[in-house]
Amino acid sequence: MAYLLAKDKQQVILGPMPWKARYIQSELNDLVDSGEKATAFTISPTESGYVDCLDGYELIPVEFTFADHDPVYQHLEGPFYTYEGNAATGYYNVLDTDISLVKPTLKNKAKTERQRKQTLGTTVTINGNVYGVSTDDAELQKYIAAKESIGEASINWKFGNTFETIDAAGLQNVIDTIRAYVQSQFDWEKGIYDAIDAAADIAALKAINILG
Repeated sequence: MAYLLAKDKQQVILGPMPWKARYIQSELNDLVDSGEKATAFTISPTESGYVDCLDGYELIPVEFTFADHDPVYQHLEGPFYTYEGNAATGYYNVLDTDISLVKPTLKNKAKTERQRKQTLGTTVTINGNVYGVSTDDAELQKYIAAKESIGEASINWKFGNTFETIDAAGLQNVIDTIRAYVQSQFDWEKGIYDAIDAAADIAALKAINILG
């Protein structure tokens, strides 16, 4: 359970916070010492729910309600409180986020999506057969290293569960295919960035398809 230390149900002095008797007691003592509270009060060391701390000060249990919102395009303002009897309800207002703050968030989403797509892999044709190849940089470097090492020779390279005889030209084809696939993902990301920069309002931003 969370609690508020409130004055006249108008001003929140502490909280929301769990029952921390020593911390709450220290605040009550400070209020007395500063002259803001007329009467000393000793809080129970064990959690006991609502407490009238005298002089308009109350320790009030609080529960929160949260409105549905889209954290990309909206943000929460608050908390604010309503009081009924010896309990409080905390709530937040849902506000639209300024477009200048939404755009960087969407660009970051596009970057993350590009990074994911970049390593999904692609296909390459070797000796008339189509194989899947990885497109991460470590895999690319394997083909580059192999091409640099074989000169005019050919080698047996395993694609999936099948061996193919491949020469430097064939390895270059694999390298070019991987690079082209990776570049296409960066081109896609740039297109998203351009669309985000061109958007004049939130509706235009929401129309941009980032996750496919």
